[in-house]
Amino acid sequence: MTTSRTGRTTNLAASLESPSSLHNPSQSLAFAIRLKVNRAPRDRVGPMEGARDDEVLPVLSQDNYFSLLPGETREVSVTYNTRDLGGSLPVVVVEGWNVKSKVFQP
Repeated sequence: MTTSRTGRTTNLAASLESPSSLHNPSQSLAFAIRLKVNRAPRDRVGPMEGARDDEVLPVLSQDNYFSLLPGETREVSVTYNTRDLGGSLPVVVVEGWNVKSKVFQP
């Protein structure tokens, strides 16, 4: 999921505020971009860290599974109930069909 079928990979720069600002600085279309909120691991697990998908649900997203043209910037908001974090800190994962996944802590 990190590279497209043409072998091109798109990198996204993100500044996570509320709302989040996503920018596609590449020359390629960034396709099927999705933001999801995960619970941050409470302890470091070494090589297994990040392997567990601890997604917070439900999450209301202003726009989900969208595309960004080369050079385009878009503001996207996600809303979730902090009780669903179970005492963990939130991390936001930006992923897409031809986008390298990135994890940000707001």
